[in-house]
Amino acid sequence: MLTSEELEKLRKAGRVSAEARELGISMCEPGVKLYDVAQEVEGYIRKHGCKLAFPCNISRNEIAAHATPSCNDKTVFEIGDIVKVDCGGILDGFIGDTAATVEVGSRSYPELVEISKTARNTVAEFIGEGVPLCEIGSAVERTIRGAGFAPIVNLCGHQIARNELHAGFSVPNYDNGDDFKIQSGMTVAIEPFATNGKGEIKNGKPGNIVRIIRERPLVDPKDQ
Repeated sequence: MLTSEELEKLRKAGRVSAEARELGISMCEPGVKLYDVAQEVEGYIRKHGCKLAFPCNISRNEIAAHATPSCNDKTVFEIGDIVKVDCGGILDGFIGDTAATVEVGSRSYPELVEISKTARNTVAEFIGEGVPLCEIGSAVERTIRGAGFAPIVNLCGHQIARNELHAGFSVPNYDNGDDFKIQSGMTVAIEPFATNGKGEIKNGKPGNIVRIIRERPLVDPKDQ
């Protein structure tokens, strides 16, 4: 179990990470460079007393996760982009890990943007000591499929430990039958991923990028 001092450090890492995430989301506007947003997010984390737990990830459209713009990346946001900003801070080994999704300059996919948050909030209502991982996955899957989308089954959440971002077990986004039970004192990242595609990803290039396998385009041709 964490001491009160350790718990406060964990909470600060989470709070600073969340504030940095919201800063990044607010900057996702047409014509803005992805690299500039990443720099501001990372700068905020450092300025507010934390180090980076990992580089800021900014993933667009079929890029599901783990895309970090490099210093020579001139890519800018375009109207209609579906963007995930994923960032984290670390304070004395205690890690915050957080992400959010936004649609740039339009509202063509409001349900898709919101459903992962809804799934996360659903889990937050019941997660606790003794809850098996498969029940978490089942709740995520039920929520996302109930809105007409698919969970990405080969991306997941994870346990977090001191100085270790991905520690121990993974937290599924579907009922995978894992009956391992959450224990008191554990820190867990709940990371629902929703798509209007097939619900699977494959590694892209560079190797830290994962792409959604699609059965249909992100934007319907009739809407273009």
